[in-house]
Amino acid sequence: MNLESYLDYANRSICQATMIYDLARSAEKLVDPKAFSDDIALLSEAPCLESYVGTPSLPKEHPFLLKISIESQAAINISYTGCVEQAPRSEFGRIPLPLPEIQGSRVIPYVAKMVIIEQFELMKKYIGLLSAPINKKQLDKYKSHISTDLFEVHCEILERRNALTHELNASPASMKEAVEFFNSCLWISKCYFELGESNLRQVALSLK
Repeated sequence: MNLESYLDYANRSICQATMIYDLARSAEKLVDPKAFSDDIALLSEAPCLESYVGTPSLPKEHPFLLKISIESQAAINISYTGCVEQAPRSEFGRIPLPLPEIQGSRVIPYVAKMVIIEQFELMKKYIGLLSAPINKKQLDKYKSHISTDLFEVHCEILERRNALTHELNASPASMKEAVEFFNSCLWISKCYFELGESNLRQVALSLK
């Protein structure tokens, strides 16, 4: 993997992720009773679904219902009953799913987390080929060989990625944070590219 192929993959990946977020968040709003009863304006804030000009508008008097996939049903069955063919039962007919939320959305924290983890792994794979540091222990050793800005930004995204990956109670990520994280990964990768693979390899050998 060279810089060009890394950038191409990372750019396509972030565009795919943000489009998935837009679709999921738009649908999430339409099935949320709170959006219809408490904050109807939320339904028209991007991302949202709209009808074509000249066609009937989407009805906004009542929330839509989501018919879940076979895969979702199987996952719920296994999670609650331990059996893929046995659905959980509730006295009130509803099974609560206590999932993390941010800004009233369950979509945001999950998609943002996946973006951050994927973008970090892509960056890690590329800069590792340049003999750049890929973990905190290695980064500390490189501190005197790289700029202060590069060291601090690399530390920041490393710690955030580790928290989201390993800590059960890590603060949830937003999509704004995810896009900023992606941009930081690109900047870090370009900085190490400019330092040069041969120079980084010499530093790595000197630190052994």
